[in-house]
Amino acid sequence: MRAKLEVTGILRTDKYGPDGDPLYIVNNQPITRVKVPEILVRKQKITPKDNRPKGLYG
Repeated sequence: MRAKLEVTGILRTDKYGPDGDPLYIVNNQPITRVKVPEILVRKQKITPKDNRPKGLYG
């Protein structure tokens, strides 16, 4: 499993910290990736749809 934090935006405010540096707002989004071994992956069984006509109320 991997996790990464991606920055989506940076905004500068009109305020300053106690040391005189400007304050910024950073928007971010976590991105996770999971790698699964092929042996653990199962094929999905697709069931056919019921195409029979429905009643008056579905």
